[in-house]
Amino acid sequence: MSEAALRFYEEALKQQHTLNEARRIRYRVAEARGSPHSAGSRWPFELLQNALDPGPRSGSSCVSISLGRTSSSVIFEHDGAPFTSEELAALLSSGSSKEFESEVTTGRFGTGFLVTHVLAERAQLQGLLRVPTGYEKFTLVLDRSGDEDTILKNIDSCNEAIRNATPVAEPNELPSAIFEYAISDDNPLTLGLAALKYALPYLYITRQSLGRVAIQVDEHTKEVWTPGVVTIASVDGGYIEFRSLAIERNGASAPARRVLRFTIKENAAASALVLLEQTESNWEVVIPDVDEPRIYREYPLRGSGFLPVGFVFDGKFEPDQERNRLLMTDPDKQMLEEAFAAAAVGTKHAIDQRWANAHWLARADKVVTVFDPSNTEERDWWNGQLAEFAEQVAKLSVIECTSGFLPAITSEGAYADFVIPRLKDESGENETSVERLWPLVDAANDLEPARRELASDWTTIATGWHDLGLELGLITVRKLAEYVRDEAIRLMSLRCELIP
Repeated sequence: MSEAALRFYEEALKQQHTLNEARRIRYRVAEARGSPHSAGSRWPFELLQNALDPGPRSGSSCVSISLGRTSSSVIFEHDGAPFTSEELAALLSSGSSKEFESEVTTGRFGTGFLVTHVLAERAQLQGLLRVPTGYEKFTLVLDRSGDEDTILKNIDSCNEAIRNATPVAEPNELPSAIFEYAISDDNPLTLGLAALKYALPYLYITRQSLGRVAIQVDEHTKEVWTPGVVTIASVDGGYIEFRSLAIERNGASAPARRVLRFTIKENAAASALVLLEQTESNWEVVIPDVDEPRIYREYPLRGSGFLPVGFVFDGKFEPDQERNRLLMTDPDKQMLEEAFAAAAVGTKHAIDQRWANAHWLARADKVVTVFDPSNTEERDWWNGQLAEFAEQVAKLSVIECTSGFLPAITSEGAYADFVIPRLKDESGENETSVERLWPLVDAANDLEPARRELASDWTTIATGWHDLGLELGLITVRKLAEYVRDEAIRLMSLRCELIP
């Protein structure tokens, strides 16, 4: 090949790569805007990820975030590390600047960032760029509307905007990035804000470089979250990290929160997370709502709400590209086993601390669905793990009875009984109530029901454990009648032995 031919070939190859980039951008943006519900719940986490992945600025320990809404736009701002040239190139080309298999980052400015265009096809970006001589400020418009030619023209205009960047003498006085999306549809914004607010407490322990977060929906509604330092301590069976969170809503202090991370060893790859809210006299465990994500890879996996536990599991899992499900590889399963073990440690610790609602952390039921509903092997695996967790907790003295804390399963000594408001075990539905049956069970000698105010909750938990295959002391009306009859026979026999 001649030199001239090589030059023509290299130019054609460059043009083809650029065209492929434009096609990928167009496809991903259309995909996001065609799935407003899915993308609407995901866009805040893509923006957060790209702010947190490079870490704080030099001299700072955390990254502050601001998310605001004006009458016509959404503005996301952060003060993390300024852009590098590689990161800016990745942003414009929809590539990724992260290191291969990085343990710290999860992908800065990869194709996932294009999900944010569910808010609007057009966004303005003001940012700081780190250059050999210091820092420069740039402003450009990311226009992902139109066909490939339109997108290519926008890339060229962005290149020109970067060429016109101006030196900055005092970069610490400026945000590192301000993204502004002109919106016309509130639905993706509403979905994203709801998902972010729900996940935010957990993010403070999964991404510990996250600092102050301000969210302003309108001029009358503002939330500010300020985290404390992360504290680490050993507990029975493992370790705990916790971080206190101060919250202001419209200038008034809201109840403080605390997020906890339980592990079974130091530097564990997976953990079990618990959220607490302060009450007047104690801390109260906040159980995630039904269908809310139960598994995080730093950020929530939206398809993990099927898991019937009171914890959130976080680990270095392998999610799919849309961050909707786990791939359920062998390493995923090993880390999930570790997270379940940490959950047992967390359950015992929370109940020992007498935190309100702590008993709900013991909950485990059969799964109704899994990441792949057609995969019976996956469903069996999940049910096996849930059964192991339930059995591990059931052997702990975590059930508060009239006589004290007892286990549900033990080889010797007293154990807890559970009030089942049915006439017999085979009943398909309850014919009475825990409230009506409990006094009779409590009055019987040698039966140990959970305390009256907790009995109904423990009945629900025990029913889930039983469905997972655990053998428990389930007291139905029929069982109680049999117990009373046997007790009467025993007393009559004793009386006959005493009478000469």
